[in-house]
Amino acid sequence: MSKVKFLVIGDIPLATKVFRVLHAHPKVEVTAVLTLAKSRLFANDPWEDKTCLYDEATKHGIHILHSQQEVVDHFNAGAFDFGISCRASIIYKPPFLKLFSKYLINMHGGILPARSGLHIANHCIIEGDSQSGGTLHIINEAIDAGDLLAREFFDLESTDTSYTVYKKTQYALFKAFSNNIDSIVDETIVATPQSEYIANGEKKEYFNKKAIDKKKEIDLNTISPEELDRRVRGLDFPGHESAYTVINGNKIYMTTQTFFKD
Repeated sequence: MSKVKFLVIGDIPLATKVFRVLHAHPKVEVTAVLTLAKSRLFANDPWEDKTCLYDEATKHGIHILHSQQEVVDHFNAGAFDFGISCRASIIYKPPFLKLFSKYLINMHGGILPARSGLHIANHCIIEGDSQSGGTLHIINEAIDAGDLLAREFFDLESTDTSYTVYKKTQYALFKAFSNNIDSIVDETIVATPQSEYIANGEKKEYFNKKAIDKKKEIDLNTISPEELDRRVRGLDFPGHESAYTVINGNKIYMTTQTFFKD
């Protein structure tokens, strides 16, 4: 019996963990990987082993490609049964989508349909959500609009920042993947249109690239203490601009982090 052919897409250690599960799966062949990074350290990721996908694929002699066009140039339509995009910031075009005889899966860092788009680890706190999580869904030509395969939830705590939510989301996505990979490979998983969730009362909201920038500047004269808390925590992520107020033309940044200790 021939094996199910997969393309694994991503850079971060989560993509490496997905690759390892698939590479060891008796019914799966990882035919190739699409990765943009080469031998890069992802220090913000939660895993103790931070091996990136490029290094892992190189170790196993897997065919490595670095762009959608390169994959399209190397493979014919239907060359892969499945693909899985592991938090890769790529908008997939129709010629690329035709490479998959079944479908391409996205690991979305939020709960669909309510939280689609970008920077959901920030927005779920800023918007006052009680839960967040990760979603596996089929990729179609619209962003974050495909049928849902699985959702994994976790509660948001009053001490969570966008950074802690980002890390929790990685765990949630890997759990959703691990719990459902057999049914995906065997084609027994049920794909549910997002319209069914919306018909049952779930909302749908999309956050574009610029939405997070509108939340950064804070007017201390008008904001409530509750919203101030959410905005500061929701924008607290190492290496990214945090919430700030402007005093005498200067940005004064706000964070939950302790910089000085005895």
